Amino acid sequence: MQQYPPQGYPPQGYPPQGYPQQGVPQGYPQQYPPQQQYPPQGYPPQSYPQQYPPPQQIPQGYPQGYPAQPYPPQTYPQGYPPQPYPVQSFPQPSIAPMGSPAPMLVSAPAPTMVLTPVAVAAVPVYDPRSDADALHHAMKGIGTDENALIRVLAPRKPHEMKALREYWVQTHKKSLAQSLDGETSFNFKTALIYLVKNPSEAKADYLFNAIDGIGTKDHALIDVLTQCSNAEIRDIKAIYGDKYGKHKSKEKKDKKNPTISQPTDGGGKLEADIRGDTSGNFERVLLECCKAMRTEGGVINDQDASNDAERLYQGGEKRWGTDDSLFVSIFTHSSQAYLDAVNRHYTSRHKRSLIEAVKKECSGDYKDALIALATPRVNYIASRLYQSMKGLGTNDLVLIYHVTQTWNMGQVKAAYQAMYGRSLESDIEGDTSGDYKRLLLEIVRCRN
Repeated sequence: MQQYPPQGYPPQGYPPQGYPQQGVPQGYPQQYPPQQQYPPQGYPPQSYPQQYPPPQQIPQGYPQGYPAQPYPPQTYPQGYPPQPYPVQSFPQPSIAPMGSPAPMLVSAPAPTMVLTPVAVAAVPVYDPRSDADALHHAMKGIGTDENALIRVLAPRKPHEMKALREYWVQTHKKSLAQSLDGETSFNFKTALIYLVKNPSEAKADYLFNAIDGIGTKDHALIDVLTQCSNAEIRDIKAIYGDKYGKHKSKEKKDKKNPTISQPTDGGGKLEADIRGDTSGNFERVLLECCKAMRTEGGVINDQDASNDAERLYQGGEKRWGTDDSLFVSIFTHSSQAYLDAVNRHYTSRHKRSLIEAVKKECSGDYKDALIALATPRVNYIASRLYQSMKGLGTNDLVLIYHVTQTWNMGQVKAAYQAMYGRSLESDIEGDTSGDYKRLLLEIVRCRN
């Protein structure tokens, strides 16, 4: 008696590869119903075309599975799911008829990344009106409330001081520095004026004070030109020219050492004053710094640092005399971090630090300028603060400049303690007095 194959397999006349022939294979359970007991609907007649019935046409009540031994495992799914059989629950794709196009594989959608916004603390908006009113009352009438001046001005951050300066000019028709100049005196007045000025203007004034008059305060030139960023130097040069352009520059002192540089701004006032007040290799270093061409930031090329370490050795300790042009070029065009890498290679090869080599090969202000360029800024500021208070007397302008123009005071205080075994505050306490002392200490405390 003719029997139908299980669902998904071709009729008897289909020429499949390796499919079982007509009849129930040996070992099949004998309890399967004969042909006449199968529901006729849904099963193809003997002449059904050579294709498989779709899975959704599985008739109700079909037996729950057949043994898998006679059928190839790669084509025959094990068992039939319970009725009704949803199409989407097939564990494997249905077998396509021979010659039909290959099924399209659709990849699952990529997971969506959800970015959670990070809460950023809002910066409080500074309103200068209350501080301006407090300053006005502190300077109004006879006498001045110095404590109020210290309380208002010492904690101000750069953007706050800028807003306060601008508001003061709008309401009082003169600068805050001019108002303080008429109400205070001596070092307290100088410190307040340096504190409230535009930082680039304060530095320009510091440079002019170093150059103007008899003699030159060479280390003040080093303080500014070796420690400022390229952008700061450009601003300082512009302010210096605007403010002091009408002052006559000094004539050249030393004609034996012509400079290797010319002013980068077509004859800038600052460069002209430097040429008239300095000479030799020290002048060359300062003029190169005025070009504002030092490397800033970026990745340090260790191979270049190694090569420059060897070039400096060959141009210095290795030879008779020093190739000063090489030293000036490398030091004035390299960042402090790069010079630190050069120093590391120099020390490992020649058992002497780069700064020790500079001290051996150079002298005077020229030597000090190169060392300043190679010294970390916090260490340099700490050393200048110490020098301003060392020994008898105090260099108040140097002390005022570095306290009022330094913002990473916490790092400077740590460097000061590490370098000299004493606190910066205790030295200021012992070398200053009165309102001047209290102002400097409050600035140092507020800028941690």
